[in-house]
Amino acid sequence: MNKERRARLGKIASAITDLVEQLESIAEEEFEAREALPESIQDGNQGMKMEAASDYMEQAKESLEEAATSIESAQE
Repeated sequence: MNKERRARLGKIASAITDLVEQLESIAEEEFEAREALPESIQDGNQGMKMEAASDYMEQAKESLEEAATSIESAQE
């Protein structure tokens, strides 16, 4: 792979890393918001939706991390 394509892949990997950090931040905020709710609401429909959203963000984060790893491998 030539230098220019490696550089472009590097930019993509960097952008993915930024997205992962943003997802982590939002997921943490959602978790903290859920934890701040009264227990009856945490266990109710709204709390379950918030927990599901956190789970989906974690799955997305893991997928992005896997993509970044694949890109790094392609750069070698």
